[in-house]
Amino acid sequence: MDKILVNAIYIWGIIQLVYSNSPPQFQTVWAGKVFNVSEGASNVGHLITTFSVTDPDGDTMYLSAVNADTQEFFAISPSSGTGSITANLSTAKKLDCDPPRPNLITLRIRVKDRSGDDGNSVDASLILQITDVNDENPQFTSSQFYWKIDENTWPIADFTFRASDNDRTYSYNYQSIQFSLHSSSEDKEYLETFSVTTSIVGTIAVANITLRKPLDFENITYYELRINSTDNFGKGNTVSNDFVIRVQDVQDTVPVFTSALYRTTITEKITQGNTILVVSAVDGDFGVPRQINYTLLPGPCSSLFQIDSAGRISTKKMIAIDDLPEGRICQLTVQAYEVIPGMHSGTDKTSSTTDVWVTILDANGENPANCKNNGNILANYDILLPTMWIATLVGNLLRLLN
Repeated sequence: MDKILVNAIYIWGIIQLVYSNSPPQFQTVWAGKVFNVSEGASNVGHLITTFSVTDPDGDTMYLSAVNADTQEFFAISPSSGTGSITANLSTAKKLDCDPPRPNLITLRIRVKDRSGDDGNSVDASLILQITDVNDENPQFTSSQFYWKIDENTWPIADFTFRASDNDRTYSYNYQSIQFSLHSSSEDKEYLETFSVTTSIVGTIAVANITLRKPLDFENITYYELRINSTDNFGKGNTVSNDFVIRVQDVQDTVPVFTSALYRTTITEKITQGNTILVVSAVDGDFGVPRQINYTLLPGPCSSLFQIDSAGRISTKKMIAIDDLPEGRICQLTVQAYEVIPGMHSGTDKTSSTTDVWVTILDANGENPANCKNNGNILANYDILLPTMWIATLVGNLLRLLN
């Protein structure tokens, strides 16, 4: 009986020895410690820390990172061993802390003895702070890069660009975006016409394009510009987009006569309806030209002549000596005006005038030597008329320039 009891106790001891299994133990403690890792320095194989584990029973231990969403980024080497192991925790792929990836990771490392289900496992945690580097370019979120704007839009210009930046910084990198304008040739006129300011709306940087001076369709019909978006307060990564601003014409330019001087000579007793001269004017607004009509403004000779919508000046009746002013030089004032439906024509912005000089010869074709005009003695017609031509030429040139 005693022998049977002794054998039973011996067998029970063997069973306890076989099935008793102590858990592994971490020799490294990480409580309260934060490891800072720059995403720019975290290439494959970047060492984060070294740690040690042991197993009291001398079992083979298996090491792994067990975070479901981040374990693919980390590697442990060696991943298994017996007795006591010193292992390296390194990066298995480049880290990225830009949204939506987290920048603060609590990583769990698991050590398990024995490969079967009957083994023990122990977890230890460490905290990783992934620090940001400026590795993301700003991105334009605007889809419109073509605008039309009336030339009389001043001082407001209603077009903007929007850009974002996915780099994670403590203040978010979109707040550091700066915009700048450029032209393909750095044309001074372009850069003196437009300016850009930056504002923040939510998580988006907004470029507000404004006018620095009025637009003029007759001078420039469109602008080709480039906008740069640069992060890190204008010192980081830059992306560019080209855009076009097309200037639309509005009615802001008076008609322009195609000649600077109109002069003709006729003989007295010319019959009614004879065309003596044709004047011509075009709409100064070349983008949306309108039809031009003509009229004679009241004057000493306006009762003798008439003008039609094509600019043809003709005699209104037979010219007689008694109808002529002294000196027999008629100064006609022709007004050209735009035909605007539903609008009174002949306003300052839709009309202009030019002078027409008509010299009337005697029936025998002689030219008067001396004449009076509006009470002033004109000593020499040959000197007077070139002077009048020059004055008319200068006046029309000024109208063209304005």
